[in-house]
Order: sequence, then C-alpha cells, then structure tokens
Amino acid sequence: MFDKYEFLNVFEKAFNTQQHSKFRGLSDKEVKYIKKKAFLLADLVDELKSRNYLRCIDNETRASLNEVNNIYIKNYDEVKNLYLQYTKILDIGQKKTSNKIIFEDIKGNKLTFTALQVVIVWGWTYATLCEIMKKYLVSFIDFNIMKGQKVYAIGGAINKFSKEKIKNIDYFSDIDSKVRNAFFHFDFEFKGKWIYCTNCPDKYKNNPWRNTNNSTESECIELADLLKLILDADRSLYPLMVLSLYLLRPQMR
Repeated sequence: MFDKYEFLNVFEKAFNTQQHSKFRGLSDKEVKYIKKKAFLLADLVDELKSRNYLRCIDNETRASLNEVNNIYIKNYDEVKNLYLQYTKILDIGQKKTSNKIIFEDIKGNKLTFTALQVVIVWGWTYATLCEIMKKYLVSFIDFNIMKGQKVYAIGGAINKFSKEKIKNIDYFSDIDSKVRNAFFHFDFEFKGKWIYCTNCPDKYKNNPWRNTNNSTESECIELADLLKLILDADRSLYPLMVLSLYLLRPQMR
C-alpha cells in the first residue's frame, strides 16, 4: 500500500509540476522546507506501516480521503484568501494605532478594523490548517488501535504517536497544538505585539526576531510567531495532500 521511495518520487513529480502554478515564486528556502517535510512525512508513514497502524484502503478509507481532499481543495483557498486580505489590511491602513486600523475604500468611505479582529482571523486560519491536517491523518491512520483517547485535534494525534513511542515525528516539529487550542477555544489575550496564550516555547527560540530575553517566553507568542506558524502549516499540508492521492492510486488505475 505504501512504499516510501515510490511516494517520494510521486511527490517530486507533483511538486515540480505545481511549481509552475500553485507554488510559483517560492524562495529556495521555502522549496527546501516543503521537500524536507515530504521526507519527514515519508519516514513517519513508513514507521507507522511497520507497526501496522495504517488503515486498509477500502471503500470507507477511500471515501474519507476523498472527503478531506475536497475540503482542502475547495474550501481552504477561501480561508487562506481571507487571512491574506487581513494581512493586507495591516499594510494599507492609513492610520495605525495599537488597537485600530483605519483606511478608506475607493469611494472614500472609512473602514475600521481592530488589531484584535486581525489576530482572530489569523488564529482561526491556523486552527483550520491544524484541523485539515488532523483530518488527513485520521483518514489513513488507525488511531483506534493505539493507546489513549480518541483523536479530536492535531494535539491528540501527536500525543498518541508519543505514547506509542513513534520515533519519526519531526514532521510536527513546528506545529504548536497549544496555540491551536487557544484560538479554537478563544482562550487568549492580545496586547500590543504579544498574544498571551498557552504555547510550546521551544518552538520559537530560534525565530530570528526573538532576542535572548524572550526566546523562551512561556506565557505568550509574538504576532510574527503566529504568522510563521500559519506559513509552516500551510506548506506542511501539501505533502499530506499528495500522500492521500498516492494512497488512492492503486484503486484509481
């Protein structure tokens, strides 16, 4: 059902094709990041296969994979576009304070957005990406035979891997399930450039905008940290989508 090197070959061909459309304009650093995520995902799935944790590709699994692909392909672009529009709002606002962003539309009407509204949209975007990632995983991984509770969110999936002592989980190294939970449950506070919420501090210590005084801040993250989380999750989803199509290939021939 799954062959690591066959999948990586399929991914390479798919990615090279998409570089002329979907991924046009990516930097060399971003291209390396996506390809690295594909290798990390392949290592994870290969280990899960050796532990018999992958689902059989029966009609139920195929339906689940197709459903997630439809969600990702049809709906996510709109979620992403909303996030990008709010990002532009920050760039074109004529007046900027710590709380309000004011600009005029083409008819001269003044529109006001609060910085908190922008942060909420960004946070919900991240929660959406994490949810899509979780849906992909549960569609082809049999979490029910693993220890622990049912997987309701991406953090639950990662925790199950840890309890089962799965070694190859670096694919999730930059996914912060605690930040996802904070926005999903509206359990955060925004002050200035800081978002006060539970988080995994070690994931941000190497971000270049962090200094030695706040490199391991445990109570909050910066706006820049959240934007990086969104970008990383977005890039990480592409290998998962290709994997789902790869798993469907034998039945599609």
